[in-house]
Amino acid sequence: MRLAGVSSARRRACKAATNSNHSHPIAPNLLMRNFTFQRPDQAWVGDITYIPTGEGWLYLAIVKDLCTRKIVGYAFSEPV
Repeated sequence: MRLAGVSSARRRACKAATNSNHSHPIAPNLLMRNFTFQRPDQAWVGDITYIPTGEGWLYLAIVKDLCTRKIVGYAFSEPV
């Protein structure tokens, strides 16, 4: 392909949603990469993801306990 000058057309998987150019304060790193805890409810972490469906995008937010590694809460939402 290189000799023939042919290449694949690549598309970005998704548009970046992070805006790093702001003046808001940065939150302190309280965990300091310590992800193991002896008792439940000492540290929770969360994340969001976007799920493509036949009717459009769906947002999923989760909260996870770092001791038990179990999901303690979640929520689905449609984009506004």
